[in-house]
Amino acid sequence: MGVPVTVLTISPRRVDLGGGHFMVTTAELDTDKQVASFTEWMTCTNKVAGFTGGILLTYFDDNNNVIGNSGVQQNGIGQAPLFGAGHRTITWNDQVPAGVHSFVLSQFHDPHTVWVVHSWTLERLSLRLLKLLLPSASPARFPIL
Repeated sequence: MGVPVTVLTISPRRVDLGGGHFMVTTAELDTDKQVASFTEWMTCTNKVAGFTGGILLTYFDDNNNVIGNSGVQQNGIGQAPLFGAGHRTITWNDQVPAGVHSFVLSQFHDPHTVWVVHSWTLERLSLRLLKLLLPSASPARFPIL
């Protein structure tokens, strides 16, 4: 008979970050191989802005002392298409410290300074704004300096 393998599992956890931004994450930790992994499903129903979410795994020893963490794993998704929702799946894994007995999963909104906006959206928005501000203007009417 083989050696029993100890795999700790966190079942799917769903978080609604507000504004049409959702994350579902599962995680596993193989204490024998000292490897942790997670799978994250991101969904965006917001037609204007995407979002960046963060995942953090925190590792504990058998005395419930923190002995390490995964570092914040930051992932983003653009805004939803005109019809439907935007979806993205991310899988991550890494080594964990020796002596891990348990772990917890944290999911959160983790904004950064760069907006995730498709270039075609910016171009169309710029053209619409130009038409609203200057409805009778055409490129030929602007003076060349």
